[in-house]
Amino acid sequence: MKWAYNSTGGGRNYGTICNYPPAVGTITNCFANIFGPFTKNFNKTVGRLSLTCETRGSDTVIHEKQFYIDQFLNATGHFGSTEGLNLTVTKLTFPVDIPHNVTKPYYDYTKFTLYNWDMPNVFAGIYYCYFIFVFLIVGIVNYMKRLGYQGSLNNKWITLYRKHISIPALFNQNHTNAPVYFKFVSTLVPTRVETLIIFFFVCLNILLATVHYNVSTLYNSRRLQLTMLVADRTALLAFGMIPLLVLFAGRNNLMIRLTGIPYTSFIMFHKWVSRMMFLYALIHSACWTDYAVSRHYMSAYVARRYWRWGIVATTLAGLLCFQAFHMFRTMSYESFLFIHIVFASLFLVGCWWHCYDFGYLEWIYASIALWCTDRLVRIFKMITFGYRNADVEYISDGTFKVSVQKGAFFHSYPGAYAFLYFLTPYGFWQSHPFTIIESALKEGEITVYIKAKKGMTKYIKNKCIKAGGKASIRVSVEGPYGHHAPSHKYDTALLLAGGSGIPGPYHHAVDLAKRDSNQQIKLSWTIRNPESLCWFYKELMMLRGTKVQCDIYITGTVTEFVKETGQDKEKASSSASDSDTSLSPQGCIEELSKFITFHYERPSLEDFLVTEFTAENQGTICVMTCGPPRMVDDIRKFVGQNLDKCPKRVDLFEELQVW
Repeated sequence: MKWAYNSTGGGRNYGTICNYPPAVGTITNCFANIFGPFTKNFNKTVGRLSLTCETRGSDTVIHEKQFYIDQFLNATGHFGSTEGLNLTVTKLTFPVDIPHNVTKPYYDYTKFTLYNWDMPNVFAGIYYCYFIFVFLIVGIVNYMKRLGYQGSLNNKWITLYRKHISIPALFNQNHTNAPVYFKFVSTLVPTRVETLIIFFFVCLNILLATVHYNVSTLYNSRRLQLTMLVADRTALLAFGMIPLLVLFAGRNNLMIRLTGIPYTSFIMFHKWVSRMMFLYALIHSACWTDYAVSRHYMSAYVARRYWRWGIVATTLAGLLCFQAFHMFRTMSYESFLFIHIVFASLFLVGCWWHCYDFGYLEWIYASIALWCTDRLVRIFKMITFGYRNADVEYISDGTFKVSVQKGAFFHSYPGAYAFLYFLTPYGFWQSHPFTIIESALKEGEITVYIKAKKGMTKYIKNKCIKAGGKASIRVSVEGPYGHHAPSHKYDTALLLAGGSGIPGPYHHAVDLAKRDSNQQIKLSWTIRNPESLCWFYKELMMLRGTKVQCDIYITGTVTEFVKETGQDKEKASSSASDSDTSLSPQGCIEELSKFITFHYERPSLEDFLVTEFTAENQGTICVMTCGPPRMVDDIRKFVGQNLDKCPKRVDLFEELQVW
């Protein structure tokens, strides 16, 4: 349809057509045919027309909304007939009453397309509502435990739910311990309650990605039009997940502090949100590729910026998911983390350029804001702590100790961990999480015990050994993180540690012993090598005269632990004796046995827990664990299996964080 005017206005002739009464009258009459004259939708659409003409018609359009209503009223009395006219060449000078059945297909196409562009943003918001709902429930329960009302959360049905769902690992065995398949494929398994949260999240995704498609065949076949609609919706759903990815991966995620959910659970959610996001991106890319090939648009699309950056973003998303497999993380965590951050940054850049001309960048801005906020808080924590000289001492059994004076704004607490940065030429940009405890030797000092593995910890251990067993290294501490478990709110605290996992439960034991209460405090530490007693001797001596009942289980035989290799043994004994490494293991045992019970066997953890659960007049119980992953998983399994044997509430707290 052509009009008898010469284009003089701005963008797409808006400046001319919006000033031409026959055209305006025809357009507004179409609105009336679809919505009815002067209905709510009619008035809204006319208002939108007025705004569009004003913003896109340059300076030539200065009309108010009433002008367009007047043109509609005027047009209803002056409609002309188009019968016998060739509308492809004839320029009209009068308004036309276009029948509803002619305009409806165009209206439907526009409506269905815009719905599919707008509603996915609402659908993406449902993800956030879902997680807020989950976090609200978990947060309320954890808050009640912190207030000491856990006893009221104990009945037959709650116990049944916790026994079979909230406590056990998915397959009742591995959670912090990563099972290995086909000799090289390893993975971390979620708990059953985490699995349920993930399952319903996946179901929600399937629902939101598949419901309410209205297909118009005005310009495409049904298959191609549906392909285009699916491509658009999955793209917007994927975009809506990006802020969730960043939020769940951040160390300073506010949800951790508000809900009491551990960081390990948020990392598990981060992984599954990322997998769904990548799946959507893949579907989006595949659908648009199919559309381009079917319509022979591929050569034109490939030349466009948004298409090329879309390929970049989708490829990076796939690489991020693949590179995050557990087996790659365990090979070299430092390399994994560095590559992951670089890829994630490039992914955000790719998404930004991909949608630069289309909009929806608010999701990217939100993601960048969350990422920057987390980084700024981390930097702020490091600045407030400063870079301080730390005393690093190699002790024995591959373990070294880091002692550093804390700043006035650093407040450690039982259950806290922090990320240590060692200012050395190797890996000064790296940070590693470790449990922190108050020093038993100097007031205002925090201590970290580190079992050397690979990478940075191995480097620090070797550096310390080469320096004669002791070295001074400048460090910064980012933290503290973690939750202070409400172990003081229970009648009995069972603190179970294994190997180098003793600092966390020990810190809780010391804190509980200082409180004026009748609480039973039982600390159990299982070690293979008696030399572990030497590096924790001073801390254990702090338990003398307290109400802490401490049991130490030594699983290795004398012939095993006296065979420590000459190099490490010699280096360990050559260091100074802040930790009393100059004492022999036997000497430590003789001193500690005055108030600690020693057992030369592997403990039966299940028997120990059942005995405590079934003790006469037993009250509420807090079970806290930290140690080797297999031990921690066994305790989780035993607590779940025997939960109903205790008449009172039993809660499990894991200090071990694995991701």
